Amino acid sequence: MGSSLTGDQLTWARGVNIVQAVLNMLHGGGGQRASFITAAQTRVQARLKSGLESMMVDFEFLDKEGVQEFLKHHQHYAGGGAAIPLGERGGVPTSAATVDLHGLFEERFPELALQVNEPKALLLPSRRRPVKIKRGHVWLHASYPNLVRKNMKAGLHGPKKLSQVAKHRGKLCLTGAFAVAKDATEDRVITDPAVNQLLDPDRLPRPRFAYIPKMRVTYAPRTGKLLVSKRDARHYFHSLRIGHKWMRWLCGPPITGVNGRLVYPAARTAPMGFGPSAGWAQAVTDLATEKGGLPDGRRVVPDSYPPSELPVWGSICDDIWALEHEGSGPDSLMGPRWMAAAEEAWQSFGVHPNPKKAVNADVDQEIQGIYVDSGKHWMGVSFPKRQKLLQAAVHLLAEPWVLLADVERLVGKFGYVHSCRPILRSVFAETYRWLDNNRSQGIRRAVLSDEIWIEILSASVLLPFAQFDLSADFSNRVECTDASMTGIGRAWATMPTSLVQLMAQVCDHNGTYTNMSLPHGIGLTEQGTCPLKKLNFPHQRFHWHQIGAPANPRFIYLGEADAATWSAEDRLRRPGDDGKRFVHPMDSASCVGAFNKGRSASFLLNCRCQRLCAIGVAGGHEVFYPWIPSGDNPADAPSRWYGTVEEEISKHKTQDKGDDGLPALETLFVDPFTLRDWTGNERVFVHLCAGVQRDGDLVSCIGTLADDQGFHIVGIRVDPLVQQREAHRALGRGRQGPRPVRSRQRVWQPLANLSEREKDSVYLGSALSLLCVGFLGETRAGTDATMFRCDHSHRHEPLTGIDPVTGAFRTTVAAKYPVGMSMWLGNLFLARYAHAVGHGYTMPFAPTMHAANHTGLDPYVRTVLERFLMSALRDTTKEKYQNALQFLNNELQTAGIQWGKLSEVQQDYFLAEWMVDGYEQGLGRAEFGSLLSALGRINPRVRYKVAWKVFEVWGKLKPPQQAAAAPPELITAMMVACFALNRADLGLLICICFAGLLRVGEALQLRWKDVFLSPSGVTLCLGVTKNGIEQQVLLTNQVVADWVVQFRARASELTRRGVPFADVMLFGRWSSDRAAREYVRQGEVAILRTAEALGPGVQNEYWDLRYKVDPEPFEWLRNYKDLGAFLSCEKSADILHVGCGNSLITEQMYDDGYQNIINIDTSPVVITQMMERNFGRPKMIWLEMDALDMSLPDNAFDLIIDKSLMDTFACSEELAVTIITYLMEVSRVLRTGGVLLVISYGAPETRLDFLKMSHLKFEVEVVTLEATDMQKEHYLYRCTKQPHVKKRRAAG
Repeated sequence: MGSSLTGDQLTWARGVNIVQAVLNMLHGGGGQRASFITAAQTRVQARLKSGLESMMVDFEFLDKEGVQEFLKHHQHYAGGGAAIPLGERGGVPTSAATVDLHGLFEERFPELALQVNEPKALLLPSRRRPVKIKRGHVWLHASYPNLVRKNMKAGLHGPKKLSQVAKHRGKLCLTGAFAVAKDATEDRVITDPAVNQLLDPDRLPRPRFAYIPKMRVTYAPRTGKLLVSKRDARHYFHSLRIGHKWMRWLCGPPITGVNGRLVYPAARTAPMGFGPSAGWAQAVTDLATEKGGLPDGRRVVPDSYPPSELPVWGSICDDIWALEHEGSGPDSLMGPRWMAAAEEAWQSFGVHPNPKKAVNADVDQEIQGIYVDSGKHWMGVSFPKRQKLLQAAVHLLAEPWVLLADVERLVGKFGYVHSCRPILRSVFAETYRWLDNNRSQGIRRAVLSDEIWIEILSASVLLPFAQFDLSADFSNRVECTDASMTGIGRAWATMPTSLVQLMAQVCDHNGTYTNMSLPHGIGLTEQGTCPLKKLNFPHQRFHWHQIGAPANPRFIYLGEADAATWSAEDRLRRPGDDGKRFVHPMDSASCVGAFNKGRSASFLLNCRCQRLCAIGVAGGHEVFYPWIPSGDNPADAPSRWYGTVEEEISKHKTQDKGDDGLPALETLFVDPFTLRDWTGNERVFVHLCAGVQRDGDLVSCIGTLADDQGFHIVGIRVDPLVQQREAHRALGRGRQGPRPVRSRQRVWQPLANLSEREKDSVYLGSALSLLCVGFLGETRAGTDATMFRCDHSHRHEPLTGIDPVTGAFRTTVAAKYPVGMSMWLGNLFLARYAHAVGHGYTMPFAPTMHAANHTGLDPYVRTVLERFLMSALRDTTKEKYQNALQFLNNELQTAGIQWGKLSEVQQDYFLAEWMVDGYEQGLGRAEFGSLLSALGRINPRVRYKVAWKVFEVWGKLKPPQQAAAAPPELITAMMVACFALNRADLGLLICICFAGLLRVGEALQLRWKDVFLSPSGVTLCLGVTKNGIEQQVLLTNQVVADWVVQFRARASELTRRGVPFADVMLFGRWSSDRAAREYVRQGEVAILRTAEALGPGVQNEYWDLRYKVDPEPFEWLRNYKDLGAFLSCEKSADILHVGCGNSLITEQMYDDGYQNIINIDTSPVVITQMMERNFGRPKMIWLEMDALDMSLPDNAFDLIIDKSLMDTFACSEELAVTIITYLMEVSRVLRTGGVLLVISYGAPETRLDFLKMSHLKFEVEVVTLEATDMQKEHYLYRCTKQPHVKKRRAAG
C-alpha cells in the first residue's frame, strides 16, 4: 500500500500491510499475485486503515510494571483476577441481610425459596458426595480479625462455635477467604466455600444474565446517538439474607474471641463465590424488573431471541442497564424511566442502590464491560482496554520464558474481546491444546512455540476489528450453499431485510462443540439431539440464482465449508456488500455450529473458519448461519451438477451426511410476510410484454449481471398473453402456437370470433397491464424510477414475432429476444443504472430550456445542481415545469429583464405583479402555480412569499373548476353489468371504490379482515394511507352494505384467507393452490403480489368448512336408484369412488352386495365423518387422497365412479391440464375392460374431447339422463378401457 509514502502515511501503510499479511495467512493464500491493486483491495485497505486509526487514538503506553499489573489486575473480562490478602480493607455494609429471600421467593419462585432455607434441597445425597473435598483458597491479612468484628456488628456474620461448624467425613467444612482489588478505598471480599463441592449441580439455579453479543442482530438508525442508562446496587450480596441452617456450612477462617476461644464467622447472607448466590441474586433483580414493568420482549437474555431494535435492557446480578436510540426529546427516552422503576422496586425489597453509579441517558458508557460508542454505534471492549491488551501480548511475545498463568489470563482476556466478533475466535487454533498439554504435565513456565507465538501476534493485530456495528444494514441478498461428493453449489435470492433480520435472530445458537470425528460432526446433548435450532423458511417464494463448481471434498462437511468460503470470497468483491450483515443458510449442522461459534476443535474445519475470519474482517461482514433442512436448501441442485447418481452413491457409502435425520433442539418456522416487509431500498426491473419465463430471457440476464456488479435488482415479468402461452405449452401441441387473441394495433381489445373464455382472458390480461401501469404511477409518487425502453425497431423485428416476408404477427412461443440480444439489452440497462447511481440520482435528466444571452433566465438552469434537483421528478411534472419556465423566459425577454440581475425581493415582486396582470387578463392560474413550484425546485433557498400569497388570493377569488363526478347511475349500471356477467366481485370492487373514494393503492391493499359490518353500515380500515396517517372509512349507504353482505356470504376460499381485492378479481376462480403457484411462477401476478401469499390447501379449507357447518349427507346429481342400471359389474368387483364427499351411493351399493369399495376425498373432515357413519360396514374403506395424485396400484379397479368431480376440475383455471392429469391417473388404476362412470352437468361437446383422447383408450358411450321434477338434465359417460394394441410395422 503506497510504496512512495512518507511520514505518518508510511507508518499507517506499514500497519495496514501487517494486518493484510495476517489476513492472508489466515486465509491460507492461494491464487496468483496481481500486478495491480483491484477495487476490492482498495476498499479493504481503506477499511483496515480506518480500524487502525480508531484504535490508536490517545494511545496510553504502559511500562513493564504496568503490563504486569494489567495481567494480574481484575478486568471485567479477566475472570477471577489475582488474589490479595483479605483484611479490614474488605467492604463492609452499614447494614446487612435486609432482603428476606425466602419471603421474596415464596410465591414467585417456590423452589428457590426452599433452597434458601433448606441446605438439603441443594446438597448431594451422602452416597454421592466425594470422599475428599479441598478447602478454599485462604490468604488473610493481619487485620482480618478487625474485618470479622465489623461484619458481625453490621449483621453480615454470626459467631459459631467449633461444634456448630459443619463437617464432612470428620473434617471441618470451611470457606476460603481472600480479596481482589476493587478501588482505592476498599477491596472486594471473595469466599471460596468448600461446600460448593457437595452441591448438586443439577439443582443449582440458572441465572438469566444478559449476554451482550446477542445484540449483533439488533438494529439502530445510523443518525442520532446511542444512550445508556444504568443502576447499580451497593453491597448487593451482603443484603441477601439466607436461612440459618446454611450458616454452619458457610463458616470462614476463625478468629480468637474475648475468652480466648476460636470463633468462626458464619455468613448470614449469600456470599460471593457460593454456588447458588448468583442465581438467587439474579432472581431478586428479575423480580425487581418485573415489578417495575420493564418489558420482557425488550430484554437481552441468552435463552430467548434478541430484540430486533432499540430500546433494550438487561441485567446481571446487581447491575441493570438500558440502551436506546435518542428520540425527539427527553420525554421520549425510556431508559431513565425503566431504571427509576427498577430502582424503586429494589428499594421496596430492601436493596440499597448506589447513587454514585446511576446513569441516565448518557453517552459513551460501558455495560457489563462492553463499551457503547454513542456516535459510531459500535459495541465492544473499549479501545483503551484493547490497547493495554495489545501491549501485554507484545510483552509476553518478547519474553524468552513465560508463565503459563500469564498466557491463560491473556487468552482469557482475548476470549472476552472476541465475544463481540466471534469470527476472531478461530485465530487460537493450537493455543488451547498447548495450554492443556502443559497444564496436564504440571509445567508453570514454558517457551512459546512458533505456532503459539504467531497466533498471539495475529490476535493482537486484529484487535481493532473486535466489535460489532448496531447500525450496519442487513443485506437483502440471502445466499445458500451446499456440497456433494462431486461438486459444490450456491443459490442466492433477494429477500426483504425484515425477513433477513428475523432469520438472523432465530439462528442465534449457544456455543457448540464441533469435531469431524463425531458421528454428525457436532456434539449432541444428553438427550441425543443437536444443540442447534432448525429453521424452515419460505424458500419457494423466491427466485433463486444458482451456480455450481466441480469439487471432490475429503469429507462432506469440508465440502460444505468450502462452498461457504467460495460464497464469502465472492461477497468481498461486491462493493455494495461492504460493512453489512448477512444471513447464510446451510444444511450442515457441523458447519453451522462451527461458523456461528467462530472456531472448531477440528483442525481442518477451523482452517475454514480462519478463512471466513479473514474475509469477514476485510469486508466488515457480520454473517449469521441458520441451520435449514436439506430439502429447503436451493443450493443442493447445483452442487450435484457434476456427478452421476452412481458416483454420488458410491462416494457417500462411507460418508452419510444424515443431518436431516438428526433431531434438532427446536424447529422454527418463519411466518408468511407481505410486500410491506420490503424496505423500499430495493430496485425493481419491470419487463412489459415479457413472454413466458425462460432461461436467458431479459429479466434473468439483468438479474445475473446485477449480481455480478453488486446491485440487488428484483425482476418482474408482465405479459397479458403469458397465460395463453403457458397453457399451450402445457398441452404439448408442438411449436405451432395458440391462435392470436389480440392485434398489435388494438392490444387491449380481443379479436373477433373468439370464445367467451378467450375474451375473458384478453380482458384479464389488459386489466393486469393497466394495473401494472397504475402500480408504477403509485410507486413513482414517492420514489424515483429509472425508465428504460427498447422499441421494436426494424433490425429486431425478425426476432420478435414479425414474419420478415409477409409482415404477419407470429404468435409462437419462440417469438422472443434471443439470449445474445437479452445480454446486450441487460448490459445497456446496467450501464445506465450504474451511471445514475454513480451520479447520486436515479433518472438522468437534461432540461431542454435555453437561457438568453442578455435577457431572460440566466444560465444557472444549465448547471449540474439544477439538473440534479429536477431529475427526481416524473416525466410529466418535468415537462410541465419546463413549459412554465419557458413561459417566464418569454415574458422576461419581452420585458428586456435579466433575471439574475434582480435581487430576491425584486424577483418576488416581479412574479407577484405579473400574476396580478394575469388574473386581470383572465389567464390560467395553474401555469403560474407550476412556475412557482419549478422555481422553488431549482432554487429551494428562495421562498417568494409575496408571489405565493397572490397565488393563494387568486384561488379564493376564482376557485379552480373541477371535473364532474361520475354519476351514480353510471356506477350502478357498471355494477349491474358485472353482476350479469357473473363477476359480482368486480361489481363489489367498483361499488366500494366509488362509495369510499378510495385511491388505487388503498383498493389494492384492502382485505376482507379490514372490512367490518355493523348496524350503521360498512367500515373500511385503510391503515396507513398515502398521506401517512391511520384512516377509516364508514360507508352508510344501504345498497353498498347489501352488496358487501351478499358477496361476503358467498366469498371464495381466497377471500376468507385475507387475499386483497385485486387478487380476488384476478384469481378468484382458482380451484387449487397448485394452480395459484403456477400462475405466480409465470410472473403475471408478481406485480400484484400484495398482502399474504397463498398457503396450501386453499380449496380443502372451503370443503372442510362446508362439511363442518353442514355434516348431513348430500347427493350430487343422481342417486343409486337412478344409476344402478348402468353399473353392469359383478358384486365382487373392486370399486373406487373418487371425490366421494358425503354421498350415500356407496352405502346403498354396499347394502346391495357390492362390498369391495374404496372411497377417496381430499377433505379429512368428511372422511372422518363418513368412517364414523359407516362403522357397521367394515369392508368399506375411506381414504384421504387427491384424485390427481392417487397412491393406489396400477390396474386395481373394475369400476370407478365420478359424480361431478370432473365438473369441479372443469371450473379450474388450468382446466385442460387438470382434467388431462385426472383422466390419466384414473386410466392408470383402472383395469383393462373396466368402466369409468362419469355423471356430469357438462354436455358432450365439453367433455368428449377429453374422454376420447387417444392415449386413454376409452370407448365412450353417452347417455342423457332426462330432467325430472326434482332434477335437471344430466349426462352419463360410460367409458370402457380397451386393451392396448401394438402396431406392427408393415413388411417390406
